[in-house]
Amino acid sequence: TLIFVREKIRMPVIHRRSTGAERPSLRARPLEQEQLLHEHGGRIILYELRGTLFFGTVDRLFGEMMSDLDKPNWVILDMRRVSRVDLTAIKMLQQMANRIVLRGGQLLFANVHKSTGLSREVAKTFSRVASANGLDVKSFIDSDEALEYAENELLVTLGVQAVDADCEVPFEEIQVFEHLGEADIVVLKESFTTLDVAKGERLFKIGDPGDTLYLVARGEVDAVLRYSKKHYRRLAKFGPGTSFGEITLLKPGPRTTEGRVMLDSRLYAIDRQQFERLVADHPAVAAGFLLAIGQKMGSHLADAADEIRRLSQW
Repeated sequence: TLIFVREKIRMPVIHRRSTGAERPSLRARPLEQEQLLHEHGGRIILYELRGTLFFGTVDRLFGEMMSDLDKPNWVILDMRRVSRVDLTAIKMLQQMANRIVLRGGQLLFANVHKSTGLSREVAKTFSRVASANGLDVKSFIDSDEALEYAENELLVTLGVQAVDADCEVPFEEIQVFEHLGEADIVVLKESFTTLDVAKGERLFKIGDPGDTLYLVARGEVDAVLRYSKKHYRRLAKFGPGTSFGEITLLKPGPRTTEGRVMLDSRLYAIDRQQFERLVADHPAVAAGFLLAIGQKMGSHLADAADEIRRLSQW
């Protein structure tokens, strides 16, 4: 038994550590917010844990995380690979939460399963085990939801309010038009169709022919990849002020993801035929619009290259 415990203590508990700058959430954001989160995203730290958490392993984890707990950070513990959490570990996790709150930060949990010994609402477990006077501990269904919450909170501390999904962003204020003139935007608006889409509807399915770019004025649309009848993986989340479908507008073809409307949404859409009419009638406006799309896609390609380099180092 002693040998077993000793081996368990020696096993690494941290599967991976990353920051919000290295691994942003799937929420598409205006460029200004993306730049702020890239610059200050080191204040969001994601720890992907694994194995069994008990007195020995959590004591070592506490020491390894100390420098992050002593700053006003948002620290996320992803419990997806954790098989068990005992009573002493729960008390140590509560001490971590207390420590980071005293420094002006917050401890967040993601992917918590009942089988580990923690309630999915970790704050409830803490309150049952010991007094958790006003301890603000939050739990999320997955790490991406936790990252998005932390990003929103970080933006607030930086003086920027993240756009609420229920707010409507005017056509001319949508991110892709940021560098276009007012007169050009007026012309562009005549080429777009307004769509009001209800929660739960699908804009398109995988394999559907695609040639349309969408702008989100209000609501939320997820790009998802289904891998069984009941399971899917979210690849991106689009809220007010963002756009998607640029590639299919420029090069029509089968959709590679499913567009799922998560909240009642108002969208502006332009398909290939409408775009070609814009090119014929207002070539200078169409050229400016193409440049704006290209700049947005270039920024995303640069981010993707950074992510690939980061993954290659693991």
